[in-house]
Amino acid sequence: MWLIAFLPAWIVIAKLVGLYDSDRRAARHLALVEVPSIFGWGVIGAVATSLLGSLTPAGSLDTGELVSVAALAIGLDFLLRLVVRGLWRATSVPKAS
Repeated sequence: MWLIAFLPAWIVIAKLVGLYDSDRRAARHLALVEVPSIFGWGVIGAVATSLLGSLTPAGSLDTGELVSVAALAIGLDFLLRLVVRGLWRATSVPKAS
């Protein structure tokens, strides 16, 4: 439960690696283009959570937990981006030229 307190740090890290800024730069958003940023965000977020966790009674994550947290974050972020963009494309009306 202690480590959940560090979820806002994940948002800050996502902003720092540019995950919130890429939608404005691309005309057609593809999640595959964002894989390097998503991967970096997941690894940095897991390491930051582990380091911050060492300051709490929960302690830091061991290597297996660190890999699990990073893989879960990367996988869920990628999947959620695909789902949301698919829903947006299916429900939005194309612009008339």
